[in-house]
Amino acid sequence: MGTPKSLVTVAVTALMAVPAVGAGAPLLDGDPRVATPRAYGLTEDQGGVVVDVPVRHPSLAAAARGRLHRDAISYVGVVRLRVLAPDGVELARAGAREGLLLGAPGRGVPLSHRIVLGADASAALRARGGERLRAEVTAQSRVHVDGRRGLKAMVSTTTTLPIAVVPGVGDPPSLAPPRCERARSVASAGRTTRIALRCSGGDPKLTIARRPGAGTVRLVDAADGRARVDYTPPDGFTGTERFALTARNAAGALTTT
Repeated sequence: MGTPKSLVTVAVTALMAVPAVGAGAPLLDGDPRVATPRAYGLTEDQGGVVVDVPVRHPSLAAAARGRLHRDAISYVGVVRLRVLAPDGVELARAGAREGLLLGAPGRGVPLSHRIVLGADASAALRARGGERLRAEVTAQSRVHVDGRRGLKAMVSTTTTLPIAVVPGVGDPPSLAPPRCERARSVASAGRTTRIALRCSGGDPKLTIARRPGAGTVRLVDAADGRARVDYTPPDGFTGTERFALTARNAAGALTTT
């Protein structure tokens, strides 16, 4: 059985300009919505407590899709969590950040943010795990357009919900397999072009599964929730070239797009 891969297509002709972001319609079509967090590991003696925070992030607004070049957009979801005892004592504070897919207009981008608490916070929760714990969750949805231009839009929601404690000894559900959107970019022969990839699923790590037949490809450290690759076609090259990447998240799952 072959290794599942995420394909990236690079067409080598001319560089494409990124349209400017104008004023007017918002870039996101709503606010993030937070569902009941679930805590795993409160009844165990070892390991860190895991809290899954389900959030439905808004989609990129339909109007924005016509104003922005898709390959220039990066989308990041951020969650900040405070676990509170019934008397208001803060037992834990932590957060998570993950790249998001853009989602279909009006349908949102569902994601369960996974937060693994440290030893001290886990011990504090276990000491009071029989009480009615509450979670104060701040969820942010951030859109960046061409990383050099910085943040273009952010919506945020803060809410307090009871924590659903999952009893028993056992591992929390596995992370969902990573998903990566297929990317297409335009480059000039002999010049390096940076390609940003939108992936979700526990901050997946990318490796090169198949190199292009012409030119070179190099992985770049992720930033703003997006992985990046540099592709350099050889001098004088014209046509379409492809290379393949493998995405792997913390659960070891793979995906194909």
